[in-house]
Amino acid sequence: MEIGDLGELFGYLAVAMFGFAAFRYVLKWFFKTYGKWVKEHTKFHPLLLKVMDLNKKLHPWIGLAAAVFVVAHFTTQFIIQGYQSPSGLISASLMVIQVAGGFAGQYLMKKPRPKWWLWLHRGITVALITGLAIHILG
Repeated sequence: MEIGDLGELFGYLAVAMFGFAAFRYVLKWFFKTYGKWVKEHTKFHPLLLKVMDLNKKLHPWIGLAAAVFVVAHFTTQFIIQGYQSPSGLISASLMVIQVAGGFAGQYLMKKPRPKWWLWLHRGITVALITGLAIHILG
């Protein structure tokens, strides 16, 4: 495996970790929208609760793993190989800002967190998805 291949692997792992972290929004939406129906009509409600609880516990650490993979991707692609990608630099910056903001919200802010923080955290997610799509597909 060459260094470029390793850098690409780090990039895909960063995207996968970000996807798992962003999946929290999908789970929360599903739980709010269909949770009562699932509880009344299926046997999946306990499983849904376990998935939500696991996601809540792992969310910050998955975000941290994404940031670590971004730094590894950046190191191999940009620093070692000299590959320059403006969309990659923007996406990497957004991911690091997202993780730093998430940790600030979790560990530095008092709960309940301000509404502006939640909008910012989710807004950066949307911007990051757009940036990653441009970076990967462009």
